[in-house]
Amino acid sequence: MYRILIATAVLLLIPQTSLADSRAARPPTEYQVAVEEFLAEARTRSTIRDRVGIRAESCIESSGTTELCQWSLRDREWGWQPLARAIHTRARVALVCELPIDGSPRAEGSCTAHPQRSNRSQFTPKGAGPGRNPKGGLRKKRAASREENRAIAQSWLDSAGTLAEMSHLLGALPSVCEPPANGERICIWRATARVYGHGTIAASIEVAGSKKVRLHCRFPIDGSRRRPDSCDARIGS
Repeated sequence: MYRILIATAVLLLIPQTSLADSRAARPPTEYQVAVEEFLAEARTRSTIRDRVGIRAESCIESSGTTELCQWSLRDREWGWQPLARAIHTRARVALVCELPIDGSPRAEGSCTAHPQRSNRSQFTPKGAGPGRNPKGGLRKKRAASREENRAIAQSWLDSAGTLAEMSHLLGALPSVCEPPANGERICIWRATARVYGHGTIAASIEVAGSKKVRLHCRFPIDGSRRRPDSCDARIGS
């Protein structure tokens, strides 16, 4: 999990114009550091439950030895306020953790929290809004911005090589995972405005942030990294 945090820091520091000038950026690394500080003594599913005040909403096996669990926190749960403060949101919070199946303590940095709200505003094309440009300059600027955002969003998706990494990136567990076949299984995220990574998926295929989108991925069942061409984003629920 720390590889994700390190990769995030690297992306934010890359001195490339396309990344530096874009309004699309992952949440600051310190957000998730604050989440880990809140959960420092919560190392198992049961102790996380005690810390945040509710049971996990769902859990799925992420490898032969680990599982992913998600807690969806509203402001009535006592874990909501510290987590919402940590990630600077007033929305509901999704907490995603990768845990050993045998009940042993989780690895440090294996939990992330995200608003249960689309990050589509991060990918608003530059120059978007009312107004016309008879020479087409504004239209070209928007098109270039959409392409820049598409490249950034796709690079984020490409960097998520495992089921755990993709779930942390999108801030949600898959909506469904099919039974394993031939050493792989297909997992699908049906993303709406209440899923954090909705904007990332939408931007990767250059569709409006108001659209529902899906992401289909094939993951090896042993938890190893997927093939580079094994995810497919589509419009629709």
